Amino acid sequence: MRGRERLFATLGIWTAFIVVMNNLIERFTRVSADFTGLWPSIPMPSVGADGQANWDAYNQIFSEVQNRSTEIFNQVTTSINQQMATNMGPLIVLALAMILAAVLSTYFVWRNAHLEAEPEAKAVKQAAKTKRSQAQNRVELVLDNLDAGELAELRARLETAETEPASFEDLLARRDSELRLRH
Repeated sequence: MRGRERLFATLGIWTAFIVVMNNLIERFTRVSADFTGLWPSIPMPSVGADGQANWDAYNQIFSEVQNRSTEIFNQVTTSINQQMATNMGPLIVLALAMILAAVLSTYFVWRNAHLEAEPEAKAVKQAAKTKRSQAQNRVELVLDNLDAGELAELRARLETAETEPASFEDLLARRDSELRLRH
């Protein structure tokens, strides 16, 4: 597996991890509540024959609602806390399992990266050695194919070119161009 493939695999693993963790947290922190019957059924005061409301009855209802609101708030808070406490255990276990799965997946993707890189590096070194060896073989082949006059000319050029060094390939290229001009 190449470096780019490892990076994409790692990105996929951790993206999946984030999506699953988001779903787990959303599911296990959702609270369902059914608070029907918490409010007492209080009869509404009726309006008198003269069109005036019975303010004492309204004041009594208002004070009873205030007294019951604290009790209802405590019941709701207790219910939410119980549900959250019930859901936290499985959420923590699943979150740890997901973290472990993501870390192990990443480890298995990257564990042999150095081992796979070594053969590639060795192959590159071997290719360079082979190329150098082939270049030396080509030089020897060219030298073997030169006749005595061409060898003498090559030696003369090499001796006169002491001030200006030239590679063997440059000399061969010049010789080829001179041969082309002659023909």
